[in-house]
Amino acid sequence: MQSTGKRSDIRLLANRVQALEDIAKKISNNLNQYLESSKGRLYIVYSRLGYLPANILYWIISTMTPENDVRLLDAMSYSYYVAAYTEPSTIVFFTTDPGSNITLNILQAARLMGNEILMVSTKPQNVILADMLAPYDKIYVDLQDEIETSIAMGIAAFNTGIKIYKGLGRRHERLDTHMKEGFHPVTAELIEKYSNVIDSIASTEGIIVTSPKILEPSAYLISEALRRRGIKSRYEPLEYVAGPGDVLIISSTVEEHYMKEKIFKLRLMRAKIHQIVFNTDPLETNIYASIIGLYIARKR
Repeated sequence: MQSTGKRSDIRLLANRVQALEDIAKKISNNLNQYLESSKGRLYIVYSRLGYLPANILYWIISTMTPENDVRLLDAMSYSYYVAAYTEPSTIVFFTTDPGSNITLNILQAARLMGNEILMVSTKPQNVILADMLAPYDKIYVDLQDEIETSIAMGIAAFNTGIKIYKGLGRRHERLDTHMKEGFHPVTAELIEKYSNVIDSIASTEGIIVTSPKILEPSAYLISEALRRRGIKSRYEPLEYVAGPGDVLIISSTVEEHYMKEKIFKLRLMRAKIHQIVFNTDPLETNIYASIIGLYIARKR
């Protein structure tokens, strides 16, 4: 039976997710216009927790409309290894750190090479920084919490991807229904289902968070949320995780057989496994996982 405090936390979380969905709709409307008029190869680029929306948009496009020429890159890789060696193209750049040097590098590199670039970013509070970014096309997210900004952009990326890149019949119809219904109605059910695991990992002193590649951004976000709570946490790719110690695995039922093999090997290395397994479409699983991350970050 849930305590009064926990019920209150979950109710407040659902309200907050709904508020982030409202912000996401505004982001998505502008992002739709940009992508619908885009030409040539599309680069989806990210820094920090901008990885979440970038990953979501990339996988929807790649899966729903594989004929589209789309690439996913971190901002440093694009700026230093790609920008100078590619034909004019379209770029969407997601970032939760507009003040970093890499943000200015990618914006300047794109303009220098004649590429169209749209930055989706946390709104800078520094007036000088805002002036420096003024000449560039951008969508500002008026949130200062990095996790909340990432989730709002992630939901916007999901909405845009499902609206513009239609394909795969019934699968698209199901995802379209989820987009229209929103994620906040299932927030309470989501937290209740995984509450034992959440409580277990919140009581550890240190933990490695890992996942299959497609869920990497939400696993990063959960690791960030755990650090906010004073827990020593870091993300490691699944192939490199070793015991002993606490390990949180974020996965979906799609990878069930693969995960059994990995868990068996980790237990031989005396790792203590905590597992959150989603029975959802992998194209939306990152959003559900990131909502759990937000709950951990806000949990009293």
